[in-house]
Amino acid sequence: MIEEEKQEVVETPEVETEETPEIETPESAPVEEVAEEVMGEEKLPEDTPVTE
Repeated sequence: MIEEEKQEVVETPEVETEETPEIETPESAPVEEVAEEVMGEEKLPEDTPVTE
């Protein structure tokens, strides 16, 4: 019975882990753009010297 419970627990994270990166990959792009727009005032001055 312990083995059966462990197998189910291992399958649960595996399915979530595979879906997590796939959903985070496409969302990571827009999330970064939104963060730059929200923190644009703070990132602009920092990015200006770094870009030059």
